[in-house]
Amino acid sequence: MRLQIAPTLWFSDGGGRVRLLGHVGGLVGSRRDIDPRPQLAADGFDVAIAERRLDIGLALDGAVALPYPVLAEARSAHLGRAELRWRPEVQIRRHAYTRDVGEELVERTMLLPLTVGARWHLSPRQRFTFYIGPRFDFIAHRGVGEDALRRGQPLIGALYGEAWYDIDVPLRTRDDRTRINGQLSLGYVHTRFDGLGLNVGPVIGFLGPAIVRWAMRFRPPGARAAVQAGLAASFGEGLAVTLELGVALPDLQASALRRARPRRTGGGS
Repeated sequence: MRLQIAPTLWFSDGGGRVRLLGHVGGLVGSRRDIDPRPQLAADGFDVAIAERRLDIGLALDGAVALPYPVLAEARSAHLGRAELRWRPEVQIRRHAYTRDVGEELVERTMLLPLTVGARWHLSPRQRFTFYIGPRFDFIAHRGVGEDALRRGQPLIGALYGEAWYDIDVPLRTRDDRTRINGQLSLGYVHTRFDGLGLNVGPVIGFLGPAIVRWAMRFRPPGARAAVQAGLAASFGEGLAVTLELGVALPDLQASALRRARPRRTGGGS
């Protein structure tokens, strides 16, 4: 289970925006591996190892629209607008393993300070987005009976990358009042940080997961907020299905924030 936030601030000139991406979650309860050897179990099967996991992520996603040249009116109809992107990010996974001798803790951190990308609007309803950048991993360990984590040196991981194709699907209701927008997303994430990935022939442990996602946003008449629901499937060594439910709040506007900022009258601290 995971809680996600994504507040967005748009620049006053409409040429870009900044979005804060954050999530926190983990396993609901614990995951247990059972020792299936009956000769070692006095009463039923023994628990060989139990895992509890914490999942944390934080990123700042900035996008700036690319200006077109003077001859923009004469460009091809297939040359939609484009954006440059920069998304510094940190993700942390903390695993607590419980054995019969005690608890062992492993913390893995993935740091992505220089992830850059671009988005190309293929049409008003179609977009292609990609990100790429270097990856740095940090691993910390606390053994059974130890009090503090022992942190290792930074490691240069495999090149991080993402690629997404999104298409909007507007839908209608019978009364044609409630706005319903659907979105189909096809993506690939080049990372094995969570252990999910495609193994094709001799290529094992290199490719990341492929993702298919369908989301729908319902906005009642006159409402500023909308309800969003989604269903996603991640294809790796297995199939992981994710259900999403949330609220889409209005974006923030930089000009509105400046108007709402109180004026200083002097004095005070």
